[in-house]
Amino acid sequence: MSNNLKEVLADKIIEYVKTTIRGNESGTYKVASGIIKIPGRNSPVDLDMIINTEKMQGFITTTIARYFNTTWESLVVKDDPQHPKFDKYVNDVWDDLLSVLGHGPVCLMSVIGRLCIEVNRNLDRSQLDISSYESYMKSLDELLEKVFRESFHKMTTTRLISHVCNGEKKATPCEPGKNFFMLGDKDDFSNSPNRGMNDVMNNVGKFIGEVTKKNVSRPMHKCANCNKRTIKRCGNCKKRYICCRKCQIQDWKIHKKDCIKSKKK
Repeated sequence: MSNNLKEVLADKIIEYVKTTIRGNESGTYKVASGIIKIPGRNSPVDLDMIINTEKMQGFITTTIARYFNTTWESLVVKDDPQHPKFDKYVNDVWDDLLSVLGHGPVCLMSVIGRLCIEVNRNLDRSQLDISSYESYMKSLDELLEKVFRESFHKMTTTRLISHVCNGEKKATPCEPGKNFFMLGDKDDFSNSPNRGMNDVMNNVGKFIGEVTKKNVSRPMHKCANCNKRTIKRCGNCKKRYICCRKCQIQDWKIHKKDCIKSKKK
């Protein structure tokens, strides 16, 4: 696959991942806020929970796995529009993704599903605004842009698809009792059958881990002005944590004396 084609495919994957996460988070907020009621059962999430990154990992991984398993089932029956599992929108989107030759549906879904999970894990959910549905989705868009700008940009995504495809060009049914994505003990996809994709997925997982290691391993601190989580510090004294330029300006009247003292020392 040429570099130009890889970049085109990378762009498509990034947009698809964003759309998938937005759809998943839209439903999550509506359930958590009570906009959508689940008949006969209590909501599995609430507004306090959806801004807790650690508590949401299992829930998000499960819902994304469910989405891609349903997507796979639709791809399997793409030639039968009358089938109850056929979804025209899903098949149109994947026809577009697969139109850039070089990777089959098994390969692409393995990469995209894993990428969705890792992007979610890199969202600082404490920065989501839960005051209304509109503000929640707006803050989500801002976080997604930040994650793709800092970690999962086009170059990263291009490298994710720079491997030899397993050659499987058609979506085929999973074995009885199996799904395309099956969760492991650590809220990952380690139990997935992914026919012949184990080596590819190991390499994808290793690379994603390298990309995100610096973000995951660096401890988060609270901004001195707004209390949002941040790893940014005052460039002068290196002691006071501040999340953005706006907060730095607002906090300066308080921090100025201590910062000047630190500099003199």
